[in-house]
Amino acid sequence: MTKAILYKEWIKVRWLLLLVALVYSATVVFTLVKVNRSFRFAGAVHLWDMIIQKDLVLVDYLNYLPVIGGVLIALGQFVPEMTKRKFKLTLHLPMPHLRPVWAMMVFGLGSLVVINLCATLVVSGVLQFKVAPEMLWAWSQALTPCLLAGLAAYLLTTWICIEPVWSQRVINGMIGGLLIYLHFLSAPSGGYRYLVPVLFVLDSLCCLFVFYSVARFRQGAQ
Repeated sequence: MTKAILYKEWIKVRWLLLLVALVYSATVVFTLVKVNRSFRFAGAVHLWDMIIQKDLVLVDYLNYLPVIGGVLIALGQFVPEMTKRKFKLTLHLPMPHLRPVWAMMVFGLGSLVVINLCATLVVSGVLQFKVAPEMLWAWSQALTPCLLAGLAAYLLTTWICIEPVWSQRVINGMIGGLLIYLHFLSAPSGGYRYLVPVLFVLDSLCCLFVFYSVARFRQGAQ
């Protein structure tokens, strides 16, 4: 039954996943072209000096990609479930009522992780020939909160979609916006080093929000 749910999710969002992958690809290509152009016109020595002195991050165009991807995938999965009244049927499958939701979330989160991982590996693989390993490591640390923000955005969007009461959805959106904002606070390289574990815990707790709204949906909250 779980395999059938995963296959259903693939059929439902496969074209959306292709769209998200194309957006990622275009942004990655643009970022790499921008970095290459900066080195060609400014020179490696001058650009490295700018990176060190002004804490310049040349891959900042990638910052919001995970959030966009997380929101789009969650909407593609759960909006049809709610608008076409399929979610009630999903919860009445001959299995524990949380298992279908788990399977759907695992598929969505897994897809998001794979896309983010591929983009990160491509950027890192190309930039390792352009910048020093220390700079690449600093940029990776700067992107880590953004990657976590993508996972949080997926879970929070799922929470908002499943919540049956519109007024509560507005409150959920405000809470979600505040949590996402915490991932994008201005900080120097390495500034999020000690906050990342806290963000990871907070993002993981978003699963509880989803199951809370699932319970409200099953109880017929209006």
